[in-house]
Amino acid sequence: MIQSASKKRVDNMQRRADRLAGLVEDFQGSADRLPPGQSLVKQGFPVLDLGVHPELPLGTWSLVFSTPGQPDVMYDWTSWGELPTIQATHDIHCVTAWSVFDAGFSGVSTQELAARLTIGPGVTHLLVHSADGYSANLEIEDFLAPGSLFATHLNSEPLSVPHGGPLRLVVPHLYYWKSPKWVTRVEFLTEDQPGFWEKRGYHNRGNPWRQERYGPKQKAILNAESPEAHLAPKSPGLPPLTRWERVKRWYVDHFG
Repeated sequence: MIQSASKKRVDNMQRRADRLAGLVEDFQGSADRLPPGQSLVKQGFPVLDLGVHPELPLGTWSLVFSTPGQPDVMYDWTSWGELPTIQATHDIHCVTAWSVFDAGFSGVSTQELAARLTIGPGVTHLLVHSADGYSANLEIEDFLAPGSLFATHLNSEPLSVPHGGPLRLVVPHLYYWKSPKWVTRVEFLTEDQPGFWEKRGYHNRGNPWRQERYGPKQKAILNAESPEAHLAPKSPGLPPLTRWERVKRWYVDHFG
């Protein structure tokens, strides 16, 4: 049973998340549901990842929640299946500029899950870990926003492995890299820790309506009118590097 102080903390965070969701709905309820810089995918659902599709047999699957000062809480597939579920229809926006409208997810809401944990007053962020080595950080209010859920089904079908099955996090009001696939561990934190892409130059939050795609260093490279010296073409006479070529060169320079 969640402690009264912890429950009050969760309730406060949920109220803040509700206010955030109201802002999101104001945007998505407008005539244009497409955030700036996005293109609508009318058929299919693109798949992007690190190139590894881990097979996670349900008989050995587990999901661990770590909160400061508390024992870890672990669910296996059977105990997870006993939790109440919701159905939600969301528009999905990828940082690579594609969007999908009306994706139907079902699973356990993040608010439902948080109510079953003891989350201390110092928790401000979380880091979500995946079986392929991927991770993404979130503010606690984004995690608890209405509509955020741990999804096991997409459009009434169990999540396929390429789409993150058996379970992925869905935080629909942020760019889709903030919705990790193949989730195995959720770590609640008292201070922010960057995830996989955040360490590599992506924006720390990822609001699609504000085009929060890149952090300051990467944005400076994208917006540069002339490539810096270390980004210049290798040979005289070659055309200037494109925006994406500058980004790729920056990745090589900083992360090998």
